[in-house]
Amino acid sequence: MKRPVWRERDFALLWGGQSVSEVGSQVTILALPTLAIFTFHAGPAAVGLLVASNRVPFPILGLFAGAIVDRVRKRPLMIACNLARLVILAAIPVLAAASALRLWELFVSAVGMGLFTVFLDIAYLAYVPALVDPDQLLEANSRLEVSFSGSALVGPGLGGVLIQAVGAARAVLVDAFSFLVSAITLFSIRRSEEPAAAQGRHFLGEVSEGLRHVFGSPVLRAQLLCMSAAGLFAHAFEAPLYIFAYGRLHLSPGLLGAILASEGIGSIIGSVIAMRVIARFGVGHIVALADGVAIGVSALIPLAVFLPPVAFLFPLFIVIGTMGTIGNIAQVTLRQSLSPARLQGRMTSVFRTFFWGAWPIGNLLGGVLAAGIGASTTLWLTSLLGLAANLTIVFTPLWRVRDFGTAPAGLEPQLDAATPAAP
Repeated sequence: MKRPVWRERDFALLWGGQSVSEVGSQVTILALPTLAIFTFHAGPAAVGLLVASNRVPFPILGLFAGAIVDRVRKRPLMIACNLARLVILAAIPVLAAASALRLWELFVSAVGMGLFTVFLDIAYLAYVPALVDPDQLLEANSRLEVSFSGSALVGPGLGGVLIQAVGAARAVLVDAFSFLVSAITLFSIRRSEEPAAAQGRHFLGEVSEGLRHVFGSPVLRAQLLCMSAAGLFAHAFEAPLYIFAYGRLHLSPGLLGAILASEGIGSIIGSVIAMRVIARFGVGHIVALADGVAIGVSALIPLAVFLPPVAFLFPLFIVIGTMGTIGNIAQVTLRQSLSPARLQGRMTSVFRTFFWGAWPIGNLLGGVLAAGIGASTTLWLTSLLGLAANLTIVFTPLWRVRDFGTAPAGLEPQLDAATPAAP
């Protein structure tokens, strides 16, 4: 019997390093907007722009980054990106200690982090299929999702405590250190990685091939377009959430961090039960419904004004974390299973360009709407619009997907026997 994927040394190193890095990143996610609000008195629009800055490089560089990732060895690239992000974040507490930190420097740091995250994230997802066998891919993604789940549980709470204890600027040092740990674990992986074979075509031709692969598949195309539309609204809630929590609910950073940490509890639950839930209900149904619920229940957040905030928001974020994690595991494994090894980087880059490209637009939209119609109204409006967008999957071939594809890359996955395959 084949050993569980988590007992494979090289995968365990990747998993461990990513887990530490994710915890650190969750600290920064809370620390930067908190620093902007309390130190520089940033308003909703400025907070939305700051949150968006980290994702801006994705729609600009994503497609080209994917082609580059498919041309080079991925592990050295990931190590270099981690070290670069370490330097960028370490500069924030240094400038703060010298009383030289300015708001615009937070924006520069966020963009710089996003620049290297583009390459690291695409390389990371493209590297996983090279470390595990195809029949271990779902298990590997479930384990890696535990990294995000654990970080969402530990990171916000740790961030809130650190922000109150040492200040938001110094708190980001935890994230900087986590990148060093990730770089060391990547360096320790023994499995050799051969560079991708030369494609024999122009660089733009390689980018075009990745686009044709995704848009030429009815399932991948539906997944990309529907989830990108949903993501536009789903991520519009982030900036209003900080304004709402600090301004309307009068929460401290530590208490907000504890509430956000409850999403991590849900994420752990989701990562544990995901394989069984996906097998029971089918891939397409889970991508549509699990992600839809995770987005839609965010519309209930403004009710915390009328109820005890912690008692109400804590279980709400558990639901968000559980459903979002199950949907994420399903959709990531699906697109990896439908893509050959030589296109993994470019396939991921197409999804990152569109889905994560919609992310900063959503952040900006949320900030602008919160400034105009209020944080509470923005939270429920964008959540309901995101739910509606995600449910459009029901009308696409993706809805009929039952199992992950095991056929040669480029073919559609197995569909329900009672439902004819899409043309």
